[in-house]
Amino acid sequence: MPKGSLGNAEQFETIKCPLCACNEYGTVYQCYQETGYTLGRIQTSFVVCNDCGFMYQNPRPKVELLTRHYTENEEASGSIYHDVSPDSSHNKKQNARIAFYKKYFGEINKGSLLEIGCSTGGFLLNLDLGGWDLVGLEPSIKATSQARANGLEVICASLEQSDLPGKSYDAICCFSALEHFHDINIALDTMTRLLKPGGGLCVEVPDTMKPTPQIAEFFTFEHMSHFTKDTLALFLKGYGFDDIVFDDTVSDARLRIFTRKDGAVKPLCKAGIAAIDKNIMGVARQKLISEINKYTKGKRDIEKHIKERLASVILRWNRQGKKVAIYGAGAHTRYLLNLFDLSENVNAILDSDPKKHGKHFLRWTIFDESLLGSGQIDAVIISSKAFEDEIYERISKYSITQGVEIVRCYAQ
Repeated sequence: MPKGSLGNAEQFETIKCPLCACNEYGTVYQCYQETGYTLGRIQTSFVVCNDCGFMYQNPRPKVELLTRHYTENEEASGSIYHDVSPDSSHNKKQNARIAFYKKYFGEINKGSLLEIGCSTGGFLLNLDLGGWDLVGLEPSIKATSQARANGLEVICASLEQSDLPGKSYDAICCFSALEHFHDINIALDTMTRLLKPGGGLCVEVPDTMKPTPQIAEFFTFEHMSHFTKDTLALFLKGYGFDDIVFDDTVSDARLRIFTRKDGAVKPLCKAGIAAIDKNIMGVARQKLISEINKYTKGKRDIEKHIKERLASVILRWNRQGKKVAIYGAGAHTRYLLNLFDLSENVNAILDSDPKKHGKHFLRWTIFDESLLGSGQIDAVIISSKAFEDEIYERISKYSITQGVEIVRCYAQ
């Protein structure tokens, strides 16, 4: 178990490579992570397999620990709020996703589709496939209730608990979920069983070759598996998905694929990996390690830059007695508060998620952005990497109308 990790060794487990079952690996990245209220601060370790080059978390939290995190922690990834207004970045990504997959769904006039981890049903609601039966699978009771309120058919269960009949679906979608499964082989085996012969599999996962340095952590403890194009393709080919189409229009750190169930399940083992060109795999492994090293340096540089840039601002706020708010009630703000002592300055936390308003984040009450127009706040720090531009556009008016000073962590 990593030093400083939560609890004791019984809460973590060491595993063999999920892709090839090799037990030889090299540690490429370790870090402390802020996990939220339920688990606290833990140290995580990520390794790359010496044989196949697959990157995974090892040792990793046991499934009971992660279940507790997902069910009890409002900061868990499945509970994150997204702005779905027409101009939001989330909505634009959703539209691009639908445009890509409808090219393949449109080949069938009538069919059945299952989305694994559908959350509140945004994808299914906007898919607009006439003649198709759309079903969601979602373990969160709250998200399931909201999706059902929107008129969707949603089964409230995890994939492992669902007990759905085999060969039931013409298409299965799994977005930002495959990397979370505690046992990826059980997950892929179940998806393969649920698909009809020739059925389509739609997957999106983070692209480990494009890690984005920031204050928060790209290699989150929630992710058991970390994919490149090569290792994702190896996994899928092992479960009978031989013809894999990657969406090359994706510009951010994600891999989006479509594939069909073509052959028999043949999970890779050491014998299968041995048949793959070791030189090619070795080069791919070194490229991955190089990207991880770049990310590590980039993260340190960003933290140093933000510390240097904001230090004088915070000193000025202290002298002037400024009342400060932080925009973002999530993990990024926990990391930000590790860099700076803002206890004397911060008066409130702001967040876009209406479900959080009136609750507490650490020791501060969470408000919506209208607090910036009340005259009670002199300055605000935007605590987000992915949505910094979007948040700035939304609150910049308060700089003009109220004279609120807006500080961005990443953009000048």
